Amino acid sequence: MSQGPVSRVRGMAVGASTAALAVAAHGSGGGGLPSATDVVLLLATATVVGAAVAETSWLRRGRLPLFAALLSGQAIGHLVLATSSSGHSLDHAAALTAPMLLAHLAAAAGGAVLIELVERLYGPLTTVIRAAVAPTSPQPLSALRRVLPRRDAARPRDRVVALHSISRRGPPVPA
Repeated sequence: MSQGPVSRVRGMAVGASTAALAVAAHGSGGGGLPSATDVVLLLATATVVGAAVAETSWLRRGRLPLFAALLSGQAIGHLVLATSSSGHSLDHAAALTAPMLLAHLAAAAGGAVLIELVERLYGPLTTVIRAAVAPTSPQPLSALRRVLPRRDAARPRDRVVALHSISRRGPPVPA
């Protein structure tokens, strides 16, 4: 079972970045654009990788497990895209070119840095957002009654002083 919102954020971020970064890295490494079938297979793969990260305790902690999860997602994403119906053959999936390998490694490393940054900022950002969005409710009437003085609590001497301090002088009478 999941440990909390941060582990779900990590799982969702790994899943989403696996799909997006695999397409970007595969394209920049010399691969073609994925077909609709490839995208569906890649999204299913990314969902499984993200769920595994969110639900596996040792994948939820640390930089190395995060990088390993993203790297495995990139490897599976490359296999899905390389063996797809978009013109690649199965021989291409076995042979990684240097630009393709570097692109997938850079995608995994960059994704790990960004996800760790999101994890560190998750707590402070949600606290600020909750404080900004939280409705401010007025004090209940019972609390106001306790703060306001009661009318019969005023002493007679205070009333006399208050009445004598009011000026009786008005504006001049017109002639």
